[in-house]
Amino acid sequence: MDISVYSHKYMDERSDVTLLDNSSALPVCFFLQCHLDNCYRTFNTKLANTKIAQFYYNYFVSIKIDLVHRVKDGEFLTSQEYEDFKRYCHYKVTAEYKNPGDTIISFSSFSDKQIENLIHATRISAERVLPSTTKARMRSFAAYIDFLYEMFHYSNNVSVLIATCYNNLKEKIKRDTQELKDINSLVRDPYEQVIPDAVYFHILDIIQPWHENNPWKGSRLRNQLIIQILNETGIRVGALCKLKISDLRSDWHNPRCVITRTPNDPTDPRKRPASQKTKAHVSALMSSTLTRLLLYIETERAKYPIANTHEFIFVSEKGATAGKPLAMSSVNYLMKVLSKMVNFHLYPHLFRHKWNEVFEDRAQQAGYSHEQINDMRNYACGWSENSKMVKTYNEFKLAVQASELSKIRQSEFIPSMFEFKDSGKEKS
Repeated sequence: MDISVYSHKYMDERSDVTLLDNSSALPVCFFLQCHLDNCYRTFNTKLANTKIAQFYYNYFVSIKIDLVHRVKDGEFLTSQEYEDFKRYCHYKVTAEYKNPGDTIISFSSFSDKQIENLIHATRISAERVLPSTTKARMRSFAAYIDFLYEMFHYSNNVSVLIATCYNNLKEKIKRDTQELKDINSLVRDPYEQVIPDAVYFHILDIIQPWHENNPWKGSRLRNQLIIQILNETGIRVGALCKLKISDLRSDWHNPRCVITRTPNDPTDPRKRPASQKTKAHVSALMSSTLTRLLLYIETERAKYPIANTHEFIFVSEKGATAGKPLAMSSVNYLMKVLSKMVNFHLYPHLFRHKWNEVFEDRAQQAGYSHEQINDMRNYACGWSENSKMVKTYNEFKLAVQASELSKIRQSEFIPSMFEFKDSGKEKS
């Protein structure tokens, strides 16, 4: 079946996403679409889960299992069917969804050693996804089963057999997702800065519009401002792309911008609207950055008539989208161009990590306590008071502090060993 994830807008400019049957231009399954519409409110969350729904819907169609009828009849999945699906969740999506029984190979002509080699080769070459992706697939599937169960059985006197089958399937999924562990094949050295200082200062130098090594042919002022705001505020790319002119506070004693949360913003014309993931807050700006921002708005942005129809600060400057709000994919592209110039892989979120490194240094130099620093960091990053994200974003500083404490303990311990040896020689 030819299905696709289709992003679209309603008459009131709200963005939405549908799992579409391309042959009929209708939702591929009205029960599945109803589940997605009711369970996932924000656009980006719904988009992610619709893509996962496409994954498991394609799989069950390929093996001729109708989940709606299975749940309605109280049959759910057999143990073997569930194990096959669980195994499938571990691998990347292929171009075709084939029934495992479609291809039958006779192994009678292979020796035991040849079969062992084939199994080993397959195990190495198979393209597995991260455990987090497997978990997301299984949990999204479980949410759909919950929806169907409530749809058909919640208000009825469910038989013991149906209730038992349902609870057993839920328990299997819960247990299997809990047993999935993160793969540590790629471990980032915590002593390595996310952006080395030499690269960091080189970036801040060459993004100046007049610099001879500026990597961009056009939109230099806009691109410099994008990097500067990410660097000064530590906000996410979604928050950057949804910044509006009315979010700026032109207080020259305290220049700042307001980071708002407006899910499904009806004024955002983009198919994939920008959004702020964490709490609303206020971020400080340098006076020079605010000056350049206002200059960009009054000069570069004002060149495009379409820009007068919305308030979003950063706009596209090329082609049919000129003057329209800048897409997050465009920010990723300008990062790609910058990466080639500095010979270091950059993406917007790295500047959020770098901001946390610099913030920790400045706060310690100012004499703030550990608790005060974390409280300020939680606010500046839009995290809740109980958030554990501090450890994630401050991994480099924590590693350095742990190393310093370890060296102090070693310096206290090692001399005592030498003193013990020396004293032993004197006694002999």
